[in-house]
Amino acid sequence: MQLCRVSKTTLWEWGRRGYLVPSKLGNRNMYLLSAIERILNSRQSE
Repeated sequence: MQLCRVSKTTLWEWGRRGYLVPSKLGNRNMYLLSAIERILNSRQSE
């Protein structure tokens, strides 16, 4: 989260809306950094 400056809540919300697909690792949701960067870049270009 510190790498991409996005909160846990935002990641959860993006996953709920279908923007991100989490990978489960135990009881944790893991997200690809490239997928997060893609979303952030698309939001900046709007």
